[in-house]
Amino acid sequence: MTACAVIGDSIALGVSWHRQECAVRAKVGIAAAAFNVGPTDAREVVISLGSNDAADPTDALIRLRSSIQAERVVWIVPVFRHADAVRRVAALFRDATVEFAVGPDGIHPRSYSELARETEDAR
Repeated sequence: MTACAVIGDSIALGVSWHRQECAVRAKVGIAAAAFNVGPTDAREVVISLGSNDAADPTDALIRLRSSIQAERVVWIVPVFRHADAVRRVAALFRDATVEFAVGPDGIHPRSYSELARETEDAR
């Protein structure tokens, strides 16, 4: 069993650069419904999805989370679009959430290293 996995979109990819101990399964621009988590045997899973979804991703996020068996799951809440859906799913499963200060593009974090540290500390 691996210690950690970071899964999801481009934000997950950026976080993985600073969480070297984690396996990464991320794709730039992917929507929640298109993401296939596959087997995940990590003790901790960090998820970033929702930023690229046009429609409400709640059902897709619930399906994805239901397939993950981990001791700890941390959701990265997107800054726009579907933040409430991510928070609802995280609450449903009693998972931790982290939020971040947005960078100049209005989507991605100002600091990936800071966000990565927050995913480690989230409870």
